Amino acid sequence: MAQTAREVRPILKRFASFAAPGDLAVCLHDPVNGDEAPVIDVVHDLGLRLWSAWGANSLVRVARARGIDAAADTAEAWARGAHRAGAEVVEPNGERVGTMNANDWVPDAPGDAELLPPLARAVIDAVRRGAPGRAVSFTSHDHPRWHPVCWREWAGPEGVDLLALQYYASDPGSPGPEGHAAAVGRLRSGTAQLRDFIARGIVRADLGPGGPGWTPYGQIHGLTTAGAAEVLDAAPITRGWAIPTRDDEAGLLAVCAVLTARREQGRSANALERWQAAHGLRADGNVGPATLAAMELV
Repeated sequence: MAQTAREVRPILKRFASFAAPGDLAVCLHDPVNGDEAPVIDVVHDLGLRLWSAWGANSLVRVARARGIDAAADTAEAWARGAHRAGAEVVEPNGERVGTMNANDWVPDAPGDAELLPPLARAVIDAVRRGAPGRAVSFTSHDHPRWHPVCWREWAGPEGVDLLALQYYASDPGSPGPEGHAAAVGRLRSGTAQLRDFIARGIVRADLGPGGPGWTPYGQIHGLTTAGAAEVLDAAPITRGWAIPTRDDEAGLLAVCAVLTARREQGRSANALERWQAAHGLRADGNVGPATLAAMELV
């Protein structure tokens, strides 16, 4: 983690130079158990906010081996670590691994229907106990119909406070980075499925597009700057995946551009369009060379 801290510091300092006060948080995607201290020290030293997330698929394995209470105890311990570190949000990450996989959050393997829904509820309760007063988030795939990871339990009436779906538009098989149109298409198709789940009462409306609990995740690698910025500018709270190992210069520029727009135009969705309009540019949210030049980012 010391090496990671050295790699992260210059990136975060770069971001902070463009951000409005209080508009930059770092989400540590690993249980807080002590070895993350160098990275956490960097975050606090730079005066940034801290979130804490961790992979929750391992809790399914614990529950199968030792029961739901044991898995909840693990989640509560992780939440306590995040709380001690000063994290303002604590977030399990539950995903689909494959069809009929016994260790993911899609109830399609034998025993899943009986185990996974009460396990999700137990994990949420455990996180609330371990991190009292902190917001509880859940992150997973961006197309809920394709990946039915117990959405009603995680994001229904008794679910989490924030929902961070991962709108990843980059195609690993593409010969080049995906652009603005691909990112727009991914966001539209994913949010259409989410709105359908809201209409059916599976997901709460406040966790959907335009709601205060919708906090979309976007890639900051494998996309053009305009493509990466599309998701980062879609809501008042968004995130980029991930530094220091899953980023590239186009993605880092996208973060800087969105922070620049928010600093001037306010911390809400579509700040890029408002910034472009205020500076005599075409207000389409597409961060091309003219926008980057006007922002003095290139």
